Amino acid sequence: MNITFQYDCQGIRFSEVVEILKTVGMRYHPEETEEKAFNNSFCTVFAFDDTKLIGFARVISDGVYQAALYDIAQSNGQYG
Repeated sequence: MNITFQYDCQGIRFSEVVEILKTVGMRYHPEETEEKAFNNSFCTVFAFDDTKLIGFARVISDGVYQAALYDIAQSNGQYG
């Protein structure tokens, strides 16, 4: 297992984000909508096992004193 983290949306396949959300039973939107939501977030993190996306989360914030965590999901890597 080789876990790495990425803190931007460069090269993320949002079809995989949607599949993980489906797999874990969370609400999801079309991949274009998910991509827009992640790109417009204050902060994002994506977790990979080698090159396979296995988890992610995002933060929305006013940049001063309020923030909230959204779309926190982890897959066992068996989706899709």
